[in-house]
Amino acid sequence: MDDSKKLLYFAPGRTLFFAALSLVLIGTALLAIPVCRTCSIPLLDLFFTATSAVCVTGMFTIPVSSFTLTGQLILLLLLQIGGISLITFTILIVSRFIRFGLSGQLKAQQFAEIEIGKEGKNLLPFILISTFVLEVLGALVIFSVLRQEFPWYKAMLLSFFQAISAFCNIGVSLFGYDIEQHAHSIPVLLATAFLMFCGSLGFPALKELLDFGKYRANKPRGKIFAFSLQTKIILYGSLIMTVLGMVVLFFSEYNHSLVGMDPIHKIITVLFNSISFRSAGFLLVPVSSLTIGTIMTMMIFGFVGSAPGSTGSGVKITCFAITIASIKAIMAGNTNVTIGNRSIALDQVFKSFTILAVSAFWIFIATFILSITEQGHSMLELGLEVSSAFTNLGISAGITDKLSVAGKWLILISMLVGRIGSLAFILAWAKRSFIKSKKPYSYPEERIMLE
Repeated sequence: MDDSKKLLYFAPGRTLFFAALSLVLIGTALLAIPVCRTCSIPLLDLFFTATSAVCVTGMFTIPVSSFTLTGQLILLLLLQIGGISLITFTILIVSRFIRFGLSGQLKAQQFAEIEIGKEGKNLLPFILISTFVLEVLGALVIFSVLRQEFPWYKAMLLSFFQAISAFCNIGVSLFGYDIEQHAHSIPVLLATAFLMFCGSLGFPALKELLDFGKYRANKPRGKIFAFSLQTKIILYGSLIMTVLGMVVLFFSEYNHSLVGMDPIHKIITVLFNSISFRSAGFLLVPVSSLTIGTIMTMMIFGFVGSAPGSTGSGVKITCFAITIASIKAIMAGNTNVTIGNRSIALDQVFKSFTILAVSAFWIFIATFILSITEQGHSMLELGLEVSSAFTNLGISAGITDKLSVAGKWLILISMLVGRIGSLAFILAWAKRSFIKSKKPYSYPEERIMLE
């Protein structure tokens, strides 16, 4: 078959799925080496741990202390690779078809929803450099605090892990150090929150922000800098969600977890949680100390998630924005969906509704199945477990290690599907190509009752 026709049979979702699965299998094999474990660990728990690390979820069925320093460093490596692998794999996949000319590029963009022009090709080195720079800067700030509590080598190790965990939006510690221990340390909280926020914005948006900074510094004559619609949605959406989350958390936790804090620490705490609830999953207090309203807010924010091309997950803030714009258009009697004086492609409107519907359906069905297989747990606990796994939020009510074999497999699969995306997972097993499946004809239109 001619190379230019291979794209018609190309399934990016399938490639991403097998790439993630391969990484999980490699991680499982490495963790199974005796030198990586302090005790005997069932193969399913090793597989679950590797999946949670690669999917940057942070839900574990066994204590991390079950692994030696070597095993913990392998987990750290899996976290780092898992955090940036999705966007890098996508870029590499799309770049494979650059040489097919304009038609091949357009088809690849239609598949992967990203630009692959000059800026797209420059994004890969930017991902690696920006990840390194941001994590090092964050680690140095955290190190300045931890150096007072631990020997310098351990403080450095803990600082880098904290930075990697924050930027990759996993929100856990593998070395017996927890963010709760520094809930009142402003430098640690601000550095962690900054890394979480940067990771949730996505690399395409971060690159545009850097380009904007260069533009403002140089101020070239005759040139006007304009953010892309995607970046505008991400920046405005992230700002709105952060502020809204702070307001909700302030009132819901004012007489609970915020009691006894001074005004500055209250603001920093609600800011930290509002950012963390979107994907990272860091908690400054145990889940049992949170109100029902805070837990529901956490599940909603985790469902919406972060930006596309980021280290976070969820249905993505752009998908949610398109859905809201579509509802607004329907209420106004319009058939054209617009955001910021730009029309949204009809296929993206369909995809957005599909992603939201499939994701919500998956969480509902998985929670229903767990209610059958896992007796003795409330629906809130089970719903949080499934939602947190599917959105890769990683916050658990403390029942992950108590799940049955069937429950562990369901949570494991939910983490994997949620990480690569529900629509990508469906397309991975659909027909060879939705381009190929387009029909040159249409059926007669008929209207049916909706209400």
